[in-house]
Formats: sequence, C-alpha cells, structure tokens
Amino acid sequence: ANFRCISLCLIRLHIGVCSYEDVTSDSLKTMINNWYYHYKSTYLGFIVVNEVHNFGLQDYRKRVTEHFPRIDLTSVSKVLFLSGSIGIDNFDFHLKELGMNIKTTSKLEISDKVFITNVVREIPLLNVKKEFKKLKYEDLIADTIQYVDKFLFVDKHGKVLIVCHKKSDVAQVAIHDFISGNPLAITDDLPTEEKINIINSFFLQKIKNESSSVPIWSQKVSEGISIKNLKMVILVDYVPSVSEYIQIGCRLRECGIYSCIYSRIYPNKEKIILINPREEINEQLKQFYGLKGNFTDNFKQE
Repeated sequence: ANFRCISLCLIRLHIGVCSYEDVTSDSLKTMINNWYYHYKSTYLGFIVVNEVHNFGLQDYRKRVTEHFPRIDLTSVSKVLFLSGSIGIDNFDFHLKELGMNIKTTSKLEISDKVFITNVVREIPLLNVKKEFKKLKYEDLIADTIQYVDKFLFVDKHGKVLIVCHKKSDVAQVAIHDFISGNPLAITDDLPTEEKINIINSFFLQKIKNESSSVPIWSQKVSEGISIKNLKMVILVDYVPSVSEYIQIGCRLRECGIYSCIYSRIYPNKEKIILINPREEINEQLKQFYGLKGNFTDNFKQE
C-alpha cells in the first residue's frame, strides 16, 4: 500500500487543563465557542470532564453547573465524561445537571444518544475493613475519640481521617488532644485560603516528621485529598450516599479501617441511594456498579 508516512514530529498536541471554577469564566466559554474562528488550523479533538459525580449531588457546585450549558460542545469531536463512583445507572442524572437532556445507551449504535461503558471490573474498598456501629448521639464523640486513640497507640505512624456530618461535631472532636498530637479541624464555611493554610500545615508536619495530627474535616473538604500512610477513616454521625461512601473511603490507598459511627440516618433530600448500614456492604457496592460474581475482602492487618 502506498500510504504517505506522516512523521510524528509534525504532529503537535496541545493539552489545556481547567478547573471546575473555570467553567464560570467568560474566557473559557469564548475560547471553545469560537474555537475555529481563532484557531483555524487546530483540531479540537477531546474535552474530558473528570469526576462527573461531583455534579448534581452537591448544592454548592450549582454555581458551576448552571454555567456549563453556555459552552457549545458541537464543535468538539468527542466529549468524554469520567467517573469512578457514579454507578451503573446514574449518568443520566448527572448529565441533566449539566444541562444535557440526552438519552444514554450501552450499545454501539449510530444515534444521538450518549454512549455509556462500564470499565469497573471489581468493587472498590476490598482492601479495607468496613464496619458500621449505631450509638446514642451523646455517646458518638467519646466513642470516636477512644477508638482513634486506641488505633494510634498501636500504629504510631498511621494517619486517621475523621469526617463529620455537622460543623458542631467537628468542633467537639477538635477540642480533644489525641495521643498523636493536636487535631486539625476544617469546615466548609472557612475561606478557601484558610482551608489551604490548614491543609498545608498538616502536610508540612508530615514532611518534617513531627508528631502526626488527626485531620477532622467535613465531607466536602475530604474529597480529593490524598494523605500518605492514611490507615483509618471514621464517619461521625454520617451515613452517606453510595457514591460519597466510595469517594471518602478511597482516601485509604492501602489497607485500612473504614468505620461509620452513627446515631440516625438523616432524611435524604436529594433522593439518591444511601448506604444501608444494616445490609451487607459489598453486596450494595456490587449492585451499585451492576457487577456479578462473588467479591471477598482481602484486608490484612499489618
């Protein structure tokens, strides 16, 4: 075959990275909507929207999602939406939150539907010991503090992430001096700059090999944070949705303990699927991802 050979050195790839906040800017909208007016010889191939699960379940992101329909995606070759914790049947919901009322399909066909494919082959958190404990509300904080101190007494180099549902619970846990040092408390209402300073101080302590601290964060703050040597995550009076349960639990990169200590299950305003503490958790995760077969925890205590 006499195909003309194209040298790789003649192909240039430009990659731009934007944050969710950039969606609200006029500059991003203007750039994409007028792409071929400004960049006539540059092919607009892919737009990748990562962590789509963050849209639709969190009220504080509506300021971003309401701007998404302003972006004209018709000039883009492919738009790729990614999520590791959206489940098998929930993409429609999140796409609608982005102003995209489009039908989805799992079949390869020529249509105006959005093609959905599931690349999850096993349920997450098999490396983690998962447990649920129901207590009276007045006993929650004392039990949490006692549990953390016992754990840190055994594993002096481990880190513990405490995730509270309410700001008042963060304050109650934060006044305790853990055996590993003073905790670091962050709540959603703190200014962004102050949150960053507190998080940086936590990582700075770790770099200097000083006494480890216990971060006490609310659910929104805990997302996306990677903590080296994190060995325990505790949800305090917080029974999350399946998606949020996966997101927070996956902060445990290696083996660890994932504990949910709660007094009640709060009303579900968003009408999303919540974890049921009284049912087998692995079965719930398997159903969430539409998986078949048996999955067994491979957690090993080090």
